[in-house]
Formats: sequence, C-alpha cells, structure tokens
Amino acid sequence: MITSAQDEMRWYATVLHEMYSVWSLTTAEPRAFECDQLVQWMLEDRVASPVSGRAANRTQLLAKYLEDRFPDPTPAAPAIGHMARTSLPHLWASMNLSTPLIRYAIESICLTHLAGRSKQSDAIALASRSRGQILAMLHHAVATHDSDKPIESSQTIIMVIMLISIMPAIPGDSEVFLRQSAVHLEGAIQFMAKYGPAVLGSGRTEMNDVLLRQLQFQANVVSIARRQEMIFEKPSWAKVPRMLLNEDTAIYQVTGWLPPKTEKRVEWWHAQPGSLERIPTAVPERNIPRDLFGSLPGLCRMADEFVAEEGTVTPERLEDLASLVRHTNFIQKYCIRAAVYDSEAAACGPMIRNTHLDSFDMSLEEHRYLLRTSFVREHYQFKSPQYGFNSAITRHGSLNNDCALLKIICRGMDHHGLAADWTGVSKAEVEHRAYLSAYESCQHVHFYSQRPLTAVKFLYAFVYTARSFFHSAGVEEETRWCDGCLEAISAHVRRLEMVTSSLCPMVETFFKTSEASRYDSEENKPSTDPLPYCRP
Repeated sequence: MITSAQDEMRWYATVLHEMYSVWSLTTAEPRAFECDQLVQWMLEDRVASPVSGRAANRTQLLAKYLEDRFPDPTPAAPAIGHMARTSLPHLWASMNLSTPLIRYAIESICLTHLAGRSKQSDAIALASRSRGQILAMLHHAVATHDSDKPIESSQTIIMVIMLISIMPAIPGDSEVFLRQSAVHLEGAIQFMAKYGPAVLGSGRTEMNDVLLRQLQFQANVVSIARRQEMIFEKPSWAKVPRMLLNEDTAIYQVTGWLPPKTEKRVEWWHAQPGSLERIPTAVPERNIPRDLFGSLPGLCRMADEFVAEEGTVTPERLEDLASLVRHTNFIQKYCIRAAVYDSEAAACGPMIRNTHLDSFDMSLEEHRYLLRTSFVREHYQFKSPQYGFNSAITRHGSLNNDCALLKIICRGMDHHGLAADWTGVSKAEVEHRAYLSAYESCQHVHFYSQRPLTAVKFLYAFVYTARSFFHSAGVEEETRWCDGCLEAISAHVRRLEMVTSSLCPMVETFFKTSEASRYDSEENKPSTDPLPYCRP
C-alpha cells in the first residue's frame, strides 16, 4: 500500500525499471481544427452511439488541455510533434478511441494538467491515483505482450508510452519524477526496436504516419546521445520508407536539406559511416537527414573508441580512420555547408544588427545580453518560424560532426606522433569549419529567445555545444561570451518556468548530444577547468 508521496515515487521508479530494463535492443495530410469546436465535433460528427457521462467529461478535459497547452495556432519551434498538426494529443482528439488503456492515459494526462493548474489537494490526489493506475496498467500490458493472449496491441502500448512521456508534473513531485520523461521516451524506442515495424499495425493510417514522423526525429536524437543507432539499422526497420508530411517536405526543401523536387515518401534515411572506402568522384544528391544525422551516431562512437584505445595502433586501423575522415569531410564541404548556404538564401531575411535597436526586446534576458556584448553583432531572422529549427539543428549536427573528426585527428597527433594532416584532411580546415558552425549557432540566440519555453531550452543546448567547442579550441573570448549567454538563457528559463512548463521529453536527451563537441588537443591546450554550467 502506498502511504506517502515518497513511497509513490519509489513505486514509480520500480515500475519504470521493471518495465524498460527487460526490453532487449535487438505522412498523411495535416488535419486542422479549432479547440473550441472539439467537443461539438467529437459528439456530433464522430460518435454515432450515445455518449456516456464519463466519455463527455473526458472530451471536455482533453479540450481544456489542448486549449491551455496550445493557445497559439502559429507553429512553434522546433517544428516536430510540438505543432498541433503533428501532435498525438490533437490526433487523439479527432479519433474515437475505444482502447481502455488509451482512454485511461488521456484521462490521466488531463487530470495531472488540471491538478497542476488548480493546485487543489483533491485534484492532486485524484491525479496521483490516476497516474499510478495508468502506470500499473501499462506495466501489465508490457508484461503480457509476449504471451499467447496479449491484452493490448503494440501500437496501443507505443502510443500510451509516448503520452506518458509528456505527462505534466503534479505539485509536490520530486526531481526524480521530473526527469523520467526521457526514460519513457527511450522505452518507447526500445520497444519499437525489439518488435519491429509490426508495432505500427497493417496499412497506412493517420496515426501510423504521425507515430513514424515523431519516431524519426526522436530516435535520431537518442541514437546520437547514446552513440548507437537505436532503430533504423535493424534489417526490419531499414525497409520502412521514412515518412515526410507535406509541410516537412516543403520545409526541408527551403532549408536546403533536400533537393527542390522530392517525393513525399522517401526511401532513405541512414547511411553508416565508413561505408564508402574512398572519396566519391561526384557530389551526391543532397540528403542532410541521411548524410549528417543518419551517420552521426556511428561517427561519434568510432571517434570515442579511437580516443579510448591504448597502445600501438596498426597501420590498417589508421588508414580506415583516415578514410572515414576524408569521406565525412567531403560530405561536410560539398553537401552540408552547401545546404547552409542555400538555407540562408531561401529561408532567412536580412540579418538583424546590434544597431537595429527596434528589433530587440529589452524584456528578454538574451536580447539585453546581445546588446551589451560585441562578439555576435549580426543575428538570423527567418521568413517563417518553421525554418528556424532546421537552420539551428544543421549547425548543431555539423559542429558535432566536425568535432568527431577533430577527436580522431588530434588523437593521432597527440598519442601516435602523426602530422596534423595525417588523415589527408588538415586539422586547421576542420577547426575553421567547426568554428564557423559554432559562431552561426550563436547567431540563432536572437531568434530562439523569442520562442516558447521548450525552444529556449533547446537554445541552451545549442549555445552549450558552441561553448564546448570554443573551450576545446582554446579561444577564450568566445568561451567567455558563451558563458555570459548561458547565464542569460538560464535566467530566462527560470522566469518562464514560474508561469509555464515544458512537456517535451526530448530536452533531457537532446542536451546529451552536446557532449560530442568536446575534444582534447595538446596543440590548443584548453583550460582543464570543467564546464561551469549544466542544463537549467
């Protein structure tokens, strides 16, 4: 029997570990509707049979939840599942869901949201019981899934786990519970990796398209953070076409990720690093998801393994690494940087300069900081907010990519006595390109500081990554600028968290991708002091 909040937290932790530790790793057209029309639409247009009182209450709760969490119809960065058109809660609101597990999960997320808003003791107690009930039901569904008679389908389990990953906090929750959204998210990805594409059911549905759309980005971030491809290297998943919604395709084309003419169903996603033994003779067709984000987990893993190796390295091993560096450098020069230039031409407006005082909001901590410093004097603005995330994440991924190359190059120099160009690519060339990506990441501060709380937290990770590189490169002025900017972002986050909260399960995991931007170089001799800031 649970007798206290502490007992409840311990019970949750036990359930999580039991559920997820046993899982071995082995687009449709967007639909829009107004939140204030939700209840009438659900009751009149979709439900043919009489509606029970509980179902009506559930619909009202979900409508209130969507109204509170998505008050602005303008798409917010990052342009993934946070948008109403691709979010699971909005999709559930448009469907007649008969599965008890999903119904209870929707009730639980709405009740916890209500408890957080009202802060009344009876609402908190009700939400706490509901949350415990849905976790127990999910645990039972997972435990019986491999039996002859599973009580829930794979798709239902995935949807419920993803819903629980955005469960709002209840007043009085411990810090342990607040960090568990990333655990649930990784649990969903591990579940999908184990059971394969069959978890999506048969045929194409709007639900499957949205699930796959979210999975693509979230699994990529988890893979980079873990240095291991989680799903799409599996043979069963490799044959699944990657889903792009119409809006995704348009955004990818404008921001240079894809060539101008791209089919909505795309047959690529991942390419393993080192799969090409020699530099291509021609520039491959533009494909940033494949060439940058698809290869980054394996590239980071190879760099980390080389850094950890002790003793003598064989010439064959060094040549394999040199070939990998040359191939990745080629892609960086002729595909990724080309995408950056195309994006600046098509997606960006005129740069905002520090002299354009009317373009700065003095209520924002970051804007005040930008005006009183001089390291970054020009700032990006975008023709549409949807383009901002692709622009920033390209720099973030490109910087991590180059830092992985620098890890390999510097390890060969410092521990094996090799020249700075032992790979066929000079250290100075890679460092210059990485510096450019880090600087351009800092040029996104003006834009991202005007976005919602989740985007501001992503901004912290972008600047932290740039700071890690500057620190490793031994450039003190740039490092100090990032220190001050991180302080400003942290103050902004604290202020926003007094009135709102972020439900994004990706923040915690995304921040771990910043670790890839640190490398050791005897030539640069960076300070040995640890980085002074952590995620706010």
